[in-house]
Amino acid sequence: MVKRILRKLLRSEKGAAGLEFALILPAMLFIYLGGSYVSSLAALNKKLHAASYAVNNLVPYPRDYCSYRAFARNFHASGGAKQMMGEFLAPYSVAEQPMMIQYTESAPDVDNLVTVRATARYGLNTGFWGVVNSVAAHTPGATDGSGMVPSVFNFTMTSPGVTVKKNPATTCPAGVLRLEGPAVTEFVVGEHNSFTVKAEDGIPAYQINLASALPPDLSFATDGMQADVSGVIPETCTTGPCNPETFNVTIAAQDSSGALWAGSGNVSAQKNFQIRLIHSLRLTVGSETATVGTPFQSSAPNRQGGKPGYTYSISGQPAGLAINATTGIVSGTPTTPGTYDQIIVTLRDARGSTVSDDRMVYEVKPPALTAFVDGSFNGVGGINHAVGIHARGGWGVITVSCSGFPAGLTCGPASKATPYDGAVSGAAQQLGSGTGTITFRDATGQVATTYMSWNIQPPALSAWATGAMNGQAGSYVRSDVAAQGGWGNLWVVSVSGAPSGIGLSHVGYWQWALSGTAPSPAAGNITVVIGDQAGQRATAVVGYNYTAPPLSTSTSGHFGTQVCCTSTYTEYVYSSGGWGAKTASASGLPAGMSMSWNGERATISGRPSAAGSGTIQVTVRDSVGQTSVRGLNYNFTPAVSPVTIRTMVEGADHTAAYLGVYFWDNVAIVSTSSSRVSVVKNRYGTYHQFSSTTPGNPRTFSFTWKDANGLTNSASYTWSRTTLPEQPPPSDCVFQWC
Repeated sequence: MVKRILRKLLRSEKGAAGLEFALILPAMLFIYLGGSYVSSLAALNKKLHAASYAVNNLVPYPRDYCSYRAFARNFHASGGAKQMMGEFLAPYSVAEQPMMIQYTESAPDVDNLVTVRATARYGLNTGFWGVVNSVAAHTPGATDGSGMVPSVFNFTMTSPGVTVKKNPATTCPAGVLRLEGPAVTEFVVGEHNSFTVKAEDGIPAYQINLASALPPDLSFATDGMQADVSGVIPETCTTGPCNPETFNVTIAAQDSSGALWAGSGNVSAQKNFQIRLIHSLRLTVGSETATVGTPFQSSAPNRQGGKPGYTYSISGQPAGLAINATTGIVSGTPTTPGTYDQIIVTLRDARGSTVSDDRMVYEVKPPALTAFVDGSFNGVGGINHAVGIHARGGWGVITVSCSGFPAGLTCGPASKATPYDGAVSGAAQQLGSGTGTITFRDATGQVATTYMSWNIQPPALSAWATGAMNGQAGSYVRSDVAAQGGWGNLWVVSVSGAPSGIGLSHVGYWQWALSGTAPSPAAGNITVVIGDQAGQRATAVVGYNYTAPPLSTSTSGHFGTQVCCTSTYTEYVYSSGGWGAKTASASGLPAGMSMSWNGERATISGRPSAAGSGTIQVTVRDSVGQTSVRGLNYNFTPAVSPVTIRTMVEGADHTAAYLGVYFWDNVAIVSTSSSRVSVVKNRYGTYHQFSSTTPGNPRTFSFTWKDANGLTNSASYTWSRTTLPEQPPPSDCVFQWC
């Protein structure tokens, strides 16, 4: 099949001209390029000759061996030689040319002169020349110069020699080669990293190679002037802090000193460089549990990798907590309970890399809710009492409930913000003892329970008498008994010692009256026992003292002054009050008088048989021994004449004093104190004249008279004149009315 197609094409005449051109074109191009190649070689030869001569003559004066060597090294190490060659060989490029100058030294002669020649070289194995030489190298006979196109890879030209003085006693300074690069380079895991090491101060080009192992996944590359270490190191640290690691990389280099001076060795150098491997920055923060109001400190976060110089920050944390920027430890005193799941902890290292963890949850619990009471509830039924109840901790509003307490007791307030202080209080309506349960609950649902024992006793029952039941026998008497305290209804259990006729009746709220008519004088105690529904008993003792009515007496009057012996006189003594039968007695009765008693009245009566005065004492006594004494005064005088003096008249003369007495009836003077007495009649009637010659003044006239019935009477008179007349009166009348 293929042979048939080829034969068909060869027999075809339609594309003969095109085929002929295609066949001769390669030969024509090769002839053209070959001519150009030969022309270039001629021009290059001429340029190299000029360059070699110029380079050799650049050695400064004085031309001693060491200064020549130093100049040549510095000239080539600084790139001056290559720059100059570029100018001489233009337009041919020297950028890719290796060592273009080589010095050849002769041995010192007898004068210690050394001949130095400079050879300029140009390699034709680069750029377009490299392409041509590659073709030439593969033409038949290229290896022995007999091929179609001669293979010329290196073109050289040597200058005439110059001499330099070498002092056998002086050793020239050796060449220097330095490797310059960062002493420490940070490589970050997972990132492309590199560092460059340059060879300096030696003779280019350089041979730079790796003298130690590289960390995994790094590569080493060199271009004759510098070396690059680069690559991406994968993360291999999975446990521990993964702090930066240090790797030593040793790089060795040789310069081209051996190519600059024929027969000399290259200068070499070796240096250690450090790779500080920064692992990828990772952060893991654990969840925590805290309590409101309690100081809190978290565990340290799990940091891996990164460059030291870490700074932590946090957001969304519970109020009251903060993070230590250096350690990443969260601390403080939380103030609000809750579940915080929006917390973000961010870590920044010294490179500025950041990593965050938002997977942690902070559970902030409220303060533990606790409860306690102030003690037992020991109360009295029906009387208000309170015992404190308390809750501490917890969160928000605290509510309270109670159970197991007797009716009438409650706990409160029902709700109050923490801290809670309240009380179980009220007036218990049930007696007995037991234990109550007090339950507190806060806003977060925490519960605290405490217990309070209770013991309710009845109010003490007491009873008393409002006063003694005193009074008079036979009269109405009363004294009340009152009670207080106790439990439930009160009643009278018993009454003892009450006299006949005295009874007990309910008269008011827990008050009873002992009342009635006192049967007789007596004294004693009445005992009243009061009871309540709790079985308590209270006793009230009521004292009584029933006295008899007071015994008293009165009189109808006193006897007074009476004439004895002629008349009968009567007076009465009356008695009132007293108790029972009464008796009477009298003392001091005058002769001729007596007493009679009818049970209520004493009669004193009779005719006194002799004059005298005194008091009659009448004593009345009742059945209980009361007495009452009443006195009756008497003055019984003897009987006298009823005839009395009508008038008395004074008179006098120069010898005597006179008293004239006129009586209402005829009397006889039975005695007198006068010197003499006489009966005188005149126109006025009959009168008795008393005279006295007794000197001195005044003069008293005393006299007694007797009437016709034989009764006597007496009188006396004091004369009022102080002196007697000096002369007798002009007539016989001596009285003033004469």
